[in-house]
Amino acid sequence: MSKEIMDEKKQLGTMVEKAHREETKAYNEMYSDEQKATKQREQLETCLDYREECLSGLKSAKTSGLSIVQIRECQLLVKYLDTVVETRQYQSDICDENHEKSKKIWTRKNEHYLKLKEELKNFNSTMDKKSDDILYDSPEKDVVDDQKVKTYKTYYD
Repeated sequence: MSKEIMDEKKQLGTMVEKAHREETKAYNEMYSDEQKATKQREQLETCLDYREECLSGLKSAKTSGLSIVQIRECQLLVKYLDTVVETRQYQSDICDENHEKSKKIWTRKNEHYLKLKEELKNFNSTMDKKSDDILYDSPEKDVVDDQKVKTYKTYYD
């Protein structure tokens, strides 16, 4: 193969390696964002469940014999939980958005990597075919084949 073809092959190989590193980095970021989003949703669900428990306890507070001070404390706790739920919802939404963005980036980089990988594969098979065509269609082939035959005959004499 000529130097130009070898340089082109090397350059394409380098591009494939770089695209693979970028794709792997994007995947890791996407996975991390997915884990953060899952954690935020779980924390939001925990806060919502706790808030519901407090509300149901507050509804039955009068019949359960709680004092007015205790009822007021429950009301303040529910009010506080409302702000916590609002904050958790906001954080969860941000994490979900980040995950979606990183997923799009990874998808784009993965497609680019796969495309370059396929180009390299096609380039290699094209070069292999050209090499075979050159070898089998060249006048030197006849000389090489004659030498093999002579070597073969000479070997067994």
